[in-house]
Amino acid sequence: MNLQNFLFRFFLVYTGLMIAAWFVLVLLRVSNFIGLDAAMLFGAITIVSTQFAKKNGRYFNSEEKTKAILGMLSIDLAIQLLLSVLPAVLPGGRLLSPLMLAFMLAVVGILHFLAIFLFVTIERRFLVKRGLIEG
Repeated sequence: MNLQNFLFRFFLVYTGLMIAAWFVLVLLRVSNFIGLDAAMLFGAITIVSTQFAKKNGRYFNSEEKTKAILGMLSIDLAIQLLLSVLPAVLPGGRLLSPLMLAFMLAVVGILHFLAIFLFVTIERRFLVKRGLIEG
């Protein structure tokens, strides 16, 4: 599997997990989604990283790891932007000011960059322990 395939799969899995979680929370009438995003992010990274390791028999080299992290962050921020702007176009919605939106995306971007970096690094250890790749 090449990196482009990896990122496309990440997009599909992450988006799918977010939509599924949203439906479940709406059905359960839960209004606070805080923390759920990190769980979906970790789940998507785990699923797609495992697929990458199985298909290639190895994990990312240092160049691929950098590109994978930046690619996943870009996809994540695009989804976050969509989720931030979408409610504004719904009836009765209110759009955040551009400055507030930029600040929110910057904070989320920093936190999610750290989370993605940590998850990708930890996932390598899990894959070694499971015997899917060599240490």
